[in-house]
Amino acid sequence: MLRIAGRPGPTFVLDASQDNTLGRSPEATIVVADRLASRTHAAVRFDAVHNTWVLHDLHSRNGTLLDGTPVSSAVIADGAVVRVGTSELVFKLLPPATPTPTIAASSHFVRCRPVAELEGSVLRRSSIGSTDDARRPLLLYQASIRLLASRSIREVIEATLELAAQHAGAASVGWFRVTGEMRLEPVCVVPPGGELATLVGESTTQLVAREGNAIWVTSSREPTDAHHPEPEIACLPIIERERVHAALVVSAATGAMRSADFDFLVALASLASAACSGHASSPASDLASLQTVSIHSVSAVRSLPADSNTNG
Repeated sequence: MLRIAGRPGPTFVLDASQDNTLGRSPEATIVVADRLASRTHAAVRFDAVHNTWVLHDLHSRNGTLLDGTPVSSAVIADGAVVRVGTSELVFKLLPPATPTPTIAASSHFVRCRPVAELEGSVLRRSSIGSTDDARRPLLLYQASIRLLASRSIREVIEATLELAAQHAGAASVGWFRVTGEMRLEPVCVVPPGGELATLVGESTTQLVAREGNAIWVTSSREPTDAHHPEPEIACLPIIERERVHAALVVSAATGAMRSADFDFLVALASLASAACSGHASSPASDLASLQTVSIHSVSAVRSLPADSNTNG
């Protein structure tokens, strides 16, 4: 897991059957955008004989540190910190996979993985030029400027929903709070009066609010009405200090959402999480001035009833 400014960042799943290289080279397994890192700086390999993961320095210019100590080769323990240049990566052993909750027989998961793991796969595809949307780097740059310039959680929500509506083929978008009972409750929904809140079922809530997964669910049924196809939804957690506080929910007509749209939403949710962390003490009254507008003009949205201890 790449640690950014002391916060958890994207996660990269290591392959036990090969060397997992770290460095500035676009061909590295994990590309580190760090001028003090060598092109092929280090590698992590699985030792099947001893059932351990081992870190190897690849004769890097500035050396590789494991928990602050320079190493040429060393076994990595769960929770250990690898430093490459000025970049820190935390090594974590994945817990056993939990069964995916069942959903309606007419639906299926297109993607369902922890959001940080999805971020890592998106970054890896982008580094080897396999992205199918050449505009995405500029869109994400614009999104980061918008969100980091936000002066309150209200502005973070407005900017997030507007960006999601404009760039993800959305029919409706919403910001949902995670309640103390671990339920998703709508805070802001655009357009109003839609069915977005009814599309978020118990299985979605468990995967997103409880487990921190980003999911994309689509219908597997043939549409009964060609003019009104079954909707599909994407639901992405807004995480602060490894706890899910809120979720970004997007619905679209089946077939309207692309992989590039979902990748953009994953990155947008991560940026929104970082922006919210700067306004943790923002009062709930910040949400009171949100106005409801059409999906085609998402410059502001209306707050549904919110309790006083919301954190975005």
